[in-house]
Amino acid sequence: MISARCLLAACLVVAATQVHAADGWVADDITDILSKVRSIFTTITGNIKDAADDLVRTLRGLLWLKGHAEFKDAIEVVGQVETLTTRKLPGLRTAVHTAMPAGWGDFDRLYHDVEALGEIINAW
Repeated sequence: MISARCLLAACLVVAATQVHAADGWVADDITDILSKVRSIFTTITGNIKDAADDLVRTLRGLLWLKGHAEFKDAIEVVGQVETLTTRKLPGLRTAVHTAMPAGWGDFDRLYHDVEALGEIINAW
């Protein structure tokens, strides 16, 4: 269930970002839309740690496909993926470290990490 909620939150962020870039919108309208998306995100997801844990499990599988079969804990997985992709993943690193409820900034950083990983992995 948490994955579906995170996916919905991600879709809302993408929609808000596209609206933000659209011509003809007044800045106050965009701010209002982003504010509503943030409140929806907080209501739906609450704890981004679950999403980060799901991503780490997926990245373990990616590492296995790349020949790294030994089990690693979450932070070691993040480090190996950062080395493999030559890209720092601050959003994922923060999400796996913290037990605190996530804020909008945490979600935004994790979202950008996922976007970047998607582009890198699709290019392999």
